[in-house]
Amino acid sequence: MEQALSMDRVTGGDLQTEGLCLLSLDGGGVRGLSALYILQGLMTRVNKLRKARGELAVKPFEVFDLIGGTSTGGLIAIMLGRLEMDVDECIETYKCLLETIFKSKSLIPVTIEGKTKARFDSNILRQSVEDIIRKHIETGRDPATELLNNGQVKDCKVFVCATRHEAANGTPARLRSYEATRLGVGDRTTISGAALATSAVTTFFDPVTIGS
Repeated sequence: MEQALSMDRVTGGDLQTEGLCLLSLDGGGVRGLSALYILQGLMTRVNKLRKARGELAVKPFEVFDLIGGTSTGGLIAIMLGRLEMDVDECIETYKCLLETIFKSKSLIPVTIEGKTKARFDSNILRQSVEDIIRKHIETGRDPATELLNNGQVKDCKVFVCATRHEAANGTPARLRSYEATRLGVGDRTTISGAALATSAVTTFFDPVTIGS
């Protein structure tokens, strides 16, 4: 967390108008889970204080102005910020996701042509992500086409980082749920596309094409 939370801000006191509340989430399966448990403790404290004041409980997207992450931290950022999960649901969803996508691993690290081969199945990741999205969008909508930035202005903004495949220096692309001052990649990025892109760590999952 880039800036300590003001308890007044989220427990029913006067709203602070200076500064932003930011949540940054690193990648790595266990690290992601550790971050969620820390956040769970924080949100428990926040909501306990709110309850004592007769206020309703809040979720992370109602507390943070911006949530960002990379790799599995990016997946968590999407679940908390874009899909508006509470921490308990996010923890259970994240644990199930890790168990599903990392269950089977390729034992052959290279292709016949000698190129590096992804160790885990990207199709399983895609299907798992779309199953998660389906539970948090309107019935009948296609989870594969649901946009990360759907045009709605929300208080909590989300971005995930993905490494550009063609960038020799590893310059990251930021895929956002909001309009950026400078136009770039991701204006029509889907939620699933952003999730797959931020997870496409070299040797773990296949590269993903964003846009045309």
